[in-house]
Amino acid sequence: MALYHIHSVTEETPVIIRERYDYAKTMLKDIRDGKMRLSGVPLLTDNEDPETSIELNQIQVGCNSQRY
Repeated sequence: MALYHIHSVTEETPVIIRERYDYAKTMLKDIRDGKMRLSGVPLLTDNEDPETSIELNQIQVGCNSQRY
């Protein structure tokens, strides 16, 4: 999706990038509507509150300091 937006400032966007953008947009809509599910991602159970779930509110931050 980012490549599509980068190319959208130019006069022509390559066909393959447009096709992949359209596919990604369709897939994300299907996930939102519940028609498709990402494999390996657990669903919330009825007793879990997404606002208070610790697992959903944590962000892991790190870096590879040996890279440079």
